Amino acid sequence: MSYIIKQKLMLSDLAEINQRLHTVLLFEPEEDLRNIYSLYFVRHNFKVHICPRPEDIRTHIDAAYPHVIVLSTQYYSEHAKTLKLLREVRAYIPHAPLITIGLNNSHEELKSFVTAGITGHVDRRLTRPQDLVLIVNTFLYPKS
Repeated sequence: MSYIIKQKLMLSDLAEINQRLHTVLLFEPEEDLRNIYSLYFVRHNFKVHICPRPEDIRTHIDAAYPHVIVLSTQYYSEHAKTLKLLREVRAYIPHAPLITIGLNNSHEELKSFVTAGITGHVDRRLTRPQDLVLIVNTFLYPKS
């Protein structure tokens, strides 16, 4: 009898844990970085949905229905295209935190990202990949 109760508790615990998992939609053009970021997110109980091509953004948003979106600003060499992509993501899913990861973004570019609706920006030069999980958690679980 105690075995049955123990098994029931374990199954209910698993169901509860699965409901608490947050989905991260990761837009990163570099495969190595996608793998590293995914590894850290999975280790910290996130579901990771990867979108390697920005043209497929709506399909991936519909498939994953993410709690948070992490988007690299390195997809395009032109700032205007990155800005257009950010605005499209924000318009399509306005409630999810939108965090950009970039390298060598100017102050003016960052200001335009904010006006496009990003929630936060991570400078790739100053942040370890495992810190990205901590940053995402601060947006998902803000302290009052």
